[in-house]
Amino acid sequence: MMFDKYKTTFQVAGFRTLITNFFSLVILQILNVFLPFLTIPYLMSTVGVERFGLLTFVHSFVLFLVIFVEYGFNITTTREISIQSNSKSEVERIYSEVLTTKLFLLLVCFVLFSIAVFSVEKFRHDFLIYFLYFGIVVGQTLFSLWLFQGLQKMKYVTYVNVFFKSIFTICIFIFVKGVNDIWMVPLFLSAGAISAGISSLLIARFVLDLHYTFPHFDAVKVQLKSGYHLFMSEFYMAVLTFSNVLLLGFLVGNVSVGIYSAAEKVIRAAASLLSPVINTLFPYVAKLVFENYRQGMAFIHKVKNYGVVVIIAGTILVFIFADVLFDIIYQHKSKELASIDQSILVFRIMIIFPLVSFLDQVYGKLILIVLGRTDIFFKVFSICSILNLIVCATLSYYYSYIGTAISSIVTQIIIASLMGYYANKIENKPLEESKLPC
Repeated sequence: MMFDKYKTTFQVAGFRTLITNFFSLVILQILNVFLPFLTIPYLMSTVGVERFGLLTFVHSFVLFLVIFVEYGFNITTTREISIQSNSKSEVERIYSEVLTTKLFLLLVCFVLFSIAVFSVEKFRHDFLIYFLYFGIVVGQTLFSLWLFQGLQKMKYVTYVNVFFKSIFTICIFIFVKGVNDIWMVPLFLSAGAISAGISSLLIARFVLDLHYTFPHFDAVKVQLKSGYHLFMSEFYMAVLTFSNVLLLGFLVGNVSVGIYSAAEKVIRAAASLLSPVINTLFPYVAKLVFENYRQGMAFIHKVKNYGVVVIIAGTILVFIFADVLFDIIYQHKSKELASIDQSILVFRIMIIFPLVSFLDQVYGKLILIVLGRTDIFFKVFSICSILNLIVCATLSYYYSYIGTAISSIVTQIIIASLMGYYANKIENKPLEESKLPC
């Protein structure tokens, strides 16, 4: 009786923690996606479709660098910290090593970024925009999401993110009044990211009482080696996510980028609402599978089944009312932009993106990565990213933004299918053959 009482108390406390972190991640995701998203109709009407296309192009380029400095730590380190969360000394060691590694990668990244900007005429012409956007990379380097997510204490960083990023997004509406003010957009976005990053370091030190100690460079090499496969997987994911915009910009021009991005941002905003579910469950599932394999697998499949039903219902509804949705998002500005009808077409082509993205994350992150099969995760994304580059370049060249949309959705379907194939194959092996995390 006494044991059952404590077990029930633990389960209730664990459930509360799970719910708290879920809503914190939901708020954080809404913040990261919808605050910039709210500025789309305003910027398209204020600076024009072409200059908006430039901002999207540079932002996509910079987000490649964000993947580089994060190096897959949001997955690998989250899992490691969740397992070592009861040992403060181990958490401090991991925190110090990963933060130092990210700062080292930031330095490398800045050197390569500077060479690229000043070597390419297309970049050099708008170098101020590029370097102002680089502040986002700095902010993401300092922002220790993996630490708070692994410790399941997301509420702390959520508060500071809401404050700083809201303030600087409002600044865009106040100060950006025309094409000449375009440089303020990356300035304010970077200021919000850097402020949030610095705040996360202060919270780690003074709220969580974690002390940073400069590690030996060998520890940095170990972190780089251990995170290599997931970094490459994240890099290939970035290729899949952002290369379409970059290829479209190079091959066709900024106007087509603006048309495609107006639709893609709506699609990705919808898909990103599912990320808090996966990210909240990841440390929980990692522990559950480690402690009880069959119970963990059953839980994952229950999440998948419920998620598919909800997403399919939402997809049908949104497809039917796409015109109304875009009218609400862009309001009266949609009447001023002839490109909106073309963006709606792109949106409908990519409508099943949230569904296949959800399946990709369930099979890839909650099964393959939790079971330690980062090699397969990497393999799928490496193959599909190369395939996407070839298909996207071909279709974009001949069919502009329509070809880009087709390429994007076809590639995502292939990824989800391969993840599902390998996840089912590994899961159905005898329990002793599964590579459970150590």
